[in-house]
Amino acid sequence: MLRRTARLTDRLGVPMRFVAPINAIAADPKLADSIADDPYGGGTWMPAGWIRTFLQSEPAVPPERFQNCPVILAQPDADTWTPLEISRPFLDRIAGPTEIVTLHGASHACIEDPGAEELAALLGRVLGEAAGRT
Repeated sequence: MLRRTARLTDRLGVPMRFVAPINAIAADPKLADSIADDPYGGGTWMPAGWIRTFLQSEPAVPPERFQNCPVILAQPDADTWTPLEISRPFLDRIAGPTEIVTLHGASHACIEDPGAEELAALLGRVLGEAAGRT
């Protein structure tokens, strides 16, 4: 249906709050409200065409054939927006090596400690490993 109406709807602006549960981005309600109201964040409008193509996109390489590099899922354990149950089925389809790293006490935005510190440490580890391979 989205493709059929594309000519009519692709240029229409859609508030992101209609597309995603913006208020679930952070555990702190004040922060979540601030992000939801931010005109460059959750308070923005996106063209319906962007949303349509995002929803209809597929990976360039099917996960069952992807073996180019290890894939790490950094999963905040307090993420109510994209909990592990949503990400895990796709991760399990990846042919190459995968790893799940739990970011403790962090929401989807991953700004709460210790999850934010764990994410920084993970990025340091990954960059260090990549530097060692070059």
